[in-house]
Amino acid sequence: MRTKCVRAAWSFALCLSVALAACDDENNENDGPVVPPPVDESIDLTASEAYANCFIVTEADEYRFATRKVDGSDVEGIVSVDWLWSTKNAAGNPLVSEVSYKDGIVHFTSDGTEGNTVLAAFDAKGEVVWSWHLWMTDQPELFAYDEGGELMDRNLGATSALEADGAASFGLLYQWGRKDPFYGGEKNEDSGDGVFLRARESTIVNPAHASLAWISVQCDEQVGTVAYATAHPTTFLFNSPNGNKDWLFTGEDALWDNAGKKTNYDPCPAGYRVPDQAAWGNISSYNVDDGPNSDGKYYTTDSGAKTWFPLCGHRWGDKDAGKLGYVGAYGTMGCWQRTAEGSNAAMFYTMYGTYATAKYAFNRASASSVRCQKTN
Repeated sequence: MRTKCVRAAWSFALCLSVALAACDDENNENDGPVVPPPVDESIDLTASEAYANCFIVTEADEYRFATRKVDGSDVEGIVSVDWLWSTKNAAGNPLVSEVSYKDGIVHFTSDGTEGNTVLAAFDAKGEVVWSWHLWMTDQPELFAYDEGGELMDRNLGATSALEADGAASFGLLYQWGRKDPFYGGEKNEDSGDGVFLRARESTIVNPAHASLAWISVQCDEQVGTVAYATAHPTTFLFNSPNGNKDWLFTGEDALWDNAGKKTNYDPCPAGYRVPDQAAWGNISSYNVDDGPNSDGKYYTTDSGAKTWFPLCGHRWGDKDAGKLGYVGAYGTMGCWQRTAEGSNAAMFYTMYGTYATAKYAFNRASASSVRCQKTN
């Protein structure tokens, strides 16, 4: 990588400076040379000052980003930053290394493996104050919907847009209004399986932060808050006993849309946001057809362009307490929209057979897919 070359050049320059300093000292001409500070050659993911909770990382290299929220405000109280969880590389290791924090900037190194990682910022007490999703994938393409908007060609967190790549096209799952992703899986968690069994099979949680491993907790007045969810990004909050169909004890309708603006809790990269209903255009049962293996759907535009929707299921927010279900053949898929729908939230929803609609209301506590809409 070019950073290694820069480091080598810097080391040579430093040695040269030391040698010159020795000569200067012998000649008593001055007190020594002025050594210029090293140049940071890592890739700046926030160079355009467009901030987000998700960054797309397309290749192995060294990266950095500013620790700011979507609205540009600083995340306060940060003492350290570390990786929290990651999909595994071939050796069973996380996809990032050399994670560090100084003066409002996070540095990390990507090994180039496709997948997903979450970095967490910790305060002096060791508690999470914010977190960011690193999406290691090729740059998603845009797909234009007839009479609608432009959306990514894949689900948020997916490393492929192709049916042939199977579970690589599934992506991650989100409870409505939360910025942090939950891992899904290639198949259901059956009655004998524990919740998050699939996540534990395919991801690694940083041993230094084992208390933040994948768990499921029932919502109540203490844990059912935005502050608790922010501080516990791997904790799935399922329905409270009051039957409000939400991970929040008292619902909030503006978490993903505040008077038409992208919010600090939107999970999409800069330049994108969770879509509105209009983005899906004329999508319906009439132009969405089953794939050959009944494990997904193709939407076809009037011009014949197609995009793939895998039936990647949901983590259920009701009595199933976060368990993964309806994955694969004869399953279901939902893509959240940014607007509330009564006590539920709106989404595009499809399943095996002929059913598909962008006018579906779903339990906010369930974790479902997101397909981000281009905004600029």
